[in-house]
Order: sequence, then C-alpha cells, then structure tokens
Amino acid sequence: MVTVHAEPLEVVYRANRLSCTTCCALFYWVVLLIVPYVLAYVTGGLWAREVLGRERPAVRFTHEALMEAYGRSSVSASASLVRMGWSTSAEINAALGADWRPSDLRAWSEDADRDGRPETLQFVLRVPLASGEQIHSISLMLGFGAVYDSATALRINSSVAVTHSSPMPGLRSSQSAELLLHSERSLRGAGQPARAPCTEPFYALQTPLQASGAPVTIESVSSRYRRICNDTVRLTVEPPLWTPGASDAYEMHLTVHVPEQPLVVQPRLLEALKKAFVDYLALFIPLHALLLLLKGTLLKHGLVAARMHHPIKQHRF
Repeated sequence: MVTVHAEPLEVVYRANRLSCTTCCALFYWVVLLIVPYVLAYVTGGLWAREVLGRERPAVRFTHEALMEAYGRSSVSASASLVRMGWSTSAEINAALGADWRPSDLRAWSEDADRDGRPETLQFVLRVPLASGEQIHSISLMLGFGAVYDSATALRINSSVAVTHSSPMPGLRSSQSAELLLHSERSLRGAGQPARAPCTEPFYALQTPLQASGAPVTIESVSSRYRRICNDTVRLTVEPPLWTPGASDAYEMHLTVHVPEQPLVVQPRLLEALKKAFVDYLALFIPLHALLLLLKGTLLKHGLVAARMHHPIKQHRF
C-alpha cells in the first residue's frame, strides 16, 4: 500500500484554571520566553553597538603640498644654516621670500585592479641646491581626500606629513608608508546619514598665511588638523632609506600604500535587531526542547493532576 495522507493523533491534557497544573504550565511559558533573553543579555553581545567592516577608501591627492628643509652652505661661513621652503600655494611661496626654493613635485597613482580605488600613490620631490649647499633635514606635507562609501559613509580632507633628518648630507631618500583611518569613536554605517569628520571645514592649505603674515608651517597645519577633526587619516611610516652625498639637487621618493583596512561602524537598527533575534533563538530552541520534555514527563507520569482526552476510544477487556 502507498501512503497518500497522514494525520497525527493528539492527546490533550486539561486541568482546572486555579490548579497546580495550570500554574506549572504558566511557569513553563514564563521561563521559556524570559530566560533566553536574560541569558543572552548576561553573556554579552545581545545588542551589538559596533560591528567590524573592511574597506579600501578612494584616495586622491588634492595637489596641496608644503616642503620645509634645512641644511648648510659651505660658501658663506657667517650664514652656514640654510632654510628652504616650497609649496603649491602661491601665497606661501611669496611669503617665504629668500627662503623660497622652486622645487618640482611629481605625483601619480597606481590602480592594478582598475576599480577606481588606487592601491599606491607615488611622489617624487626634487629640490634644487646651489653650489656648496647640503640638505640635512627635510619635511613634506601632503593633502589627501579620502572617500569611504562601502562599510561607512565618510568624506575626509586630510593633511599628512613625513620628515627625516641626518647628520650626513643627503643626496636622496626613499620612504614607504601606509594610509590609515583613525577615529575617536565608531563610524556610522553605510545606510545612516554621513557625519562631518571635523567640527569645521578643513583642507591642508586652507589658511596659507598666519596672523603675522608669515607662511604657515607643517607643525601649525598638523596641530590644527588634529585639534578640530575627530576622524583623521594618518601615515604609518617605515624608516627612510637615506643616501648621503652632495649634488646639485636632492630627491625625495615617497610611496603611500592604501590597504584594505578594518573599520568599526555602528550597525543600523534592523541589523542590530536581527542579530539580537538570532542570539535569542540560539538559546530559545534548546531551552524549549528541554522544558517541553520536562512538561511531558510530569503529565504522562501523573506527577501533576490533569485529565487526559485520548482521540481513540478506550475499550475494556
């Protein structure tokens, strides 16, 4: 024979409303609904306030640069210390006066997978030197714009700087660094409204001159950037390779890597509720199985009083 349909038989147990059996059944439902929530809350992680995401930002060079260099000149013994400066801002170059040194900065990006998010930014700075001049210390500040739009929604104008000094005069230097995001608090999720990374608008050479009319310095720009911005982009630099020597120009090579980095973001309401519901079910299901087995044992073995209604008529022999 072929089974074409099946219906289970249900055995019903009934008890008075104010009986001990009814109180046990009520206690069963209270424990079943409340205990999983209490256990999930006590063990932690029920309400997720932060989740981890990964994203490589779209970084671009904003054509803002400021160079400060110090060296010595063997031509004039009275003025042996030489200060050199250069910037992409015409106002800063004019304010530098005799310290201005017309330099050349080449910048390009490398996007191997062609997804519009470059993995590497390359910079080559060439500083011309007069006869007898030598560079012992150099600092370079660059302006970047970074867009995070996958795990979070964040747009940043940043100011990063690298510096190196040596008692040996430099011919050229080469340095690598990673561009990483630093946040004072967790970021908002991609579906939430974007927040402003700074308390006021910021870009690297926003104020090229100080109140006294002197050009801004790398120190003043970096200090202002850290002071007014809660979300900042910083460089994690490796020790530079400094090549000593003397020539008619000094070259500085900088390679900035943009890795895929972990981001701590705030989950959306539905995402937090979904995770909490899954954690609740993870404790609800095994607890429900145990309590159901316990309740069936109490009723079948008559440990609590109840009237059984069987769907099949009982015959006496």
